[in-house]
Amino acid sequence: MLSDLDLAFTATYLRSVIDLSGAQPAWDLMDLYRRITTRQGNQLDLESRAVALAFSIVRRSARVPRDLQSLRRACEYVHAHFGQNLTLAQVARAAGIHPVYLGQVFRQEFGETLGEYLNRIRVRAAAESLANSDLPLSTIALDFGFYDQSHFTRIFRQLTGATPAVFRADYASRKTSFSAVH
Repeated sequence: MLSDLDLAFTATYLRSVIDLSGAQPAWDLMDLYRRITTRQGNQLDLESRAVALAFSIVRRSARVPRDLQSLRRACEYVHAHFGQNLTLAQVARAAGIHPVYLGQVFRQEFGETLGEYLNRIRVRAAAESLANSDLPLSTIALDFGFYDQSHFTRIFRQLTGATPAVFRADYASRKTSFSAVH
């Protein structure tokens, strides 16, 4: 027969297992673990996700007041330095705010992590370079802050639905057919 203390412990333990298995932070934690072990995402993306996860666990229901000026400074810094290997701490320092606050408020306001935002900027700039130059994919990858061509290809495909090589070839064929018509 279980004592009241044993029952309370068992109920608490079972509730925490149930909460963990179904709560969004648990799924976010598993996704973060997968991204780290498969080397998906850049350091800023992983840091942003980890901070967002920690913050969501600590303050599940509370909404953080936003500082739009700081967010604007953070975005400007990312735009100015997107070709570099950025960290959440660097961007937060440039914006004049704490990294945890930046990670939370950025996701709250824009619906994506700072790392996801950085990847979109990098892919947009890389797409322009693919369309307007014959630079090798590896050069474009490094110029726009990707670790290597493989990382570049994975992120580019994830965001555009095509590999950089297919994008370049498709753009070139459209450009050629447009020139022939005019």
